[in-house]
Amino acid sequence: MTRTEISRRLRPHRRVLVVAAEAALDRAYANGDDTQPPSKTQFSRLVNLCGEATCAEELENYLRYQAGRSAKGGRDDWRMGFVDIIVKAINEALEKEIDLGELGREDQDLARVEAWRLYATYLARAYTYRDAVAKSSRWGGRHAR
Repeated sequence: MTRTEISRRLRPHRRVLVVAAEAALDRAYANGDDTQPPSKTQFSRLVNLCGEATCAEELENYLRYQAGRSAKGGRDDWRMGFVDIIVKAINEALEKEIDLGELGREDQDLARVEAWRLYATYLARAYTYRDAVAKSSRWGGRHAR
């Protein structure tokens, strides 16, 4: 299958990926410092990597590596708790909601990477909104809750 065919096949499942991304961010913001998301730039890097990856495991490996680097160097880019939340959320969505079983192994890998690309895009969008709301509430903006 081509990437376009894979994208077309995932189109009916985009809602599942959007909901998974937003729920993952909700959990991250609710669970404390170790689960706080990285900067917008880090999400952009993840989306770009999704365009180059050949399997979902490559993406998970990248995120865990970045979390390990952040923890070791005291940086706040990818925190381990946040990585655990987002990896678990997409894996659950793929296992429970999106059936890839009828595809061959190579096409399953392509479909999982494409699902990750969409999911990472939705994570970045949800983060942008949540970050703006958080900043607005700190400064007493009209969206403060």
